[in-house]
Amino acid sequence: MNAWIATKDPAAVAEIADRIAASEPARIDNAAGDRNFAVWMFGVDRKLRATTGFGHSDLPDWSWRDAYDGDLTPDDAAADARQYWTEYGDL
Repeated sequence: MNAWIATKDPAAVAEIADRIAASEPARIDNAAGDRNFAVWMFGVDRKLRATTGFGHSDLPDWSWRDAYDGDLTPDDAAADARQYWTEYGDL
């Protein structure tokens, strides 16, 4: 489990995952059924939308699972991806 999400209240994470599963079930499917990863990606998308206007699926590929497994926060992962995309001309 990602260190950032491990600091969150498990009941709150489960509630968010339930809401994601009810409203956007593809998010759970895209996370290979890993509800914690789906919640983390939801946080990534919130940050990306706030800074770029787009979600992760609308932007170039990035190794999101590696960032999750590397214990990055959603904000840090989104910032790293934006920096990479900008540096290599993808944004």
